[in-house]
Amino acid sequence: MSIKIEEDKNPYSYTSVDYDCSDFDTQEEAQAFFEDEGGPDDDPHDLDRDGDGMSCD
Repeated sequence: MSIKIEEDKNPYSYTSVDYDCSDFDTQEEAQAFFEDEGGPDDDPHDLDRDGDGMSCD
């Protein structure tokens, strides 16, 4: 995955890029990003399509 990483605790911090599950190497990486971006309350990348709180499952 080639993403410009800025100094931040989360290398997948929100940018204008729309992330999909295929952009992450593992479900755990996708979950960390999902939670940092607002978790189930705010899912701008639609990583939790079934609304169960788990991204890319």
